[in-house]
Amino acid sequence: MAKNEEEINSTAVNIISTGTAFEGKFKSTGSLRIDGSFKGELEVGSKLVIGVHGKVEGQVICRSAEVEGQMEVSSLSVSEGLSLKASAVVKGDVSADKLMIEQGAVLIGHCQMPDRSERRAAE
Repeated sequence: MAKNEEEINSTAVNIISTGTAFEGKFKSTGSLRIDGSFKGELEVGSKLVIGVHGKVEGQVICRSAEVEGQMEVSSLSVSEGLSLKASAVVKGDVSADKLMIEQGAVLIGHCQMPDRSERRAAE
């Protein structure tokens, strides 16, 4: 893939709109916003946004995530920051480098964050 194509793909924003349901595997180097529903395996190379009416079920891997809606996941792996807004409901196992939870958000499951002393030693 040409460098210009790679740059365009990494900045692309995909949308699953309200009233739209997607089931299966979805992989993108860009960002994704879900206002509808998604069920399956999701891999997002950039930012994942789950809107207030959005619903996700399955397995999720992404660089960063902002959740306002509902997620019921076997695993949610976020390599950078995860932000749970006040309306968010997340059920499942979560792994994130940084985690921000607003008052009112619900997180049911296990959460794992890297040991900061180990990261500093590696740098």
